[in-house]
Amino acid sequence: MLKINHYKIIVVVFNIVKMKKTLFSILILLSLKTFSQTYEVEYSLEQTAKNINLITNIKAYLKGNGKYSIYEEDFERSRTNSGTDSEIISLNRNPILYKEILEKKIFFKDQIRFNFFDILDSTSVFKWEIQKDTKTILNYKCQKAVCEFRSRKYEVYFTTELTFSDGPWKFYGLPGLILEVYSNDNVATFHFIAEKIKIKNETENIKNPYINKELITFDDYVNIYRKKYDESLYRVVNENGETRPMSKGFREYFIHE
Repeated sequence: MLKINHYKIIVVVFNIVKMKKTLFSILILLSLKTFSQTYEVEYSLEQTAKNINLITNIKAYLKGNGKYSIYEEDFERSRTNSGTDSEIISLNRNPILYKEILEKKIFFKDQIRFNFFDILDSTSVFKWEIQKDTKTILNYKCQKAVCEFRSRKYEVYFTTELTFSDGPWKFYGLPGLILEVYSNDNVATFHFIAEKIKIKNETENIKNPYINKELITFDDYVNIYRKKYDESLYRVVNENGETRPMSKGFREYFIHE
């Protein structure tokens, strides 16, 4: 008859419980470390509007603390030409995007025929597919992921060596910081690539510049865009009776037909 050593069973169970507690403690410590750091990334952004063959090269800046982040595309070259790391953020000069990462909220400004709107969007729309391809960017090992976001296909590379679920522009939702983004179709190409990364072992407060703005939802913005697009289909622009419809979108497509 099989004898059961109850003492050994108790020891094994105790060790399993102890191991689980240790792993849980490690995860807690890693989470605390992530949320006690601030990351700053400088990206190079090249975008091409193919219909007018216009290539734009600018710098873009991301700063976050794991919970909140702010992103600026320096079209005015106010930060790039300053030659310093100081923050120069003006909603009236450069496109500014703010993320509440844990709440999955994005705040940003966009325009329709030079009428500007402050918009509340969601990060939950990204459906990533992680792939096996890898590459090294700024000495960080990165892995490839792909997704289709509002009718545009994107390829990105992210690193789990920096465990911040963030990236340039609206990109978010991977188990690491996104260091490169690429997209190409018959309308435009976009390429974001990280050029500098700074990690600070402190949590900096990152304020929401849209906190007192009158916000509309992204769906409301698209509805307004669609109305203006439909009007543009019949707007005559010259004596020959020609019309010039609005674009269906650029980085994001608002009209899908």
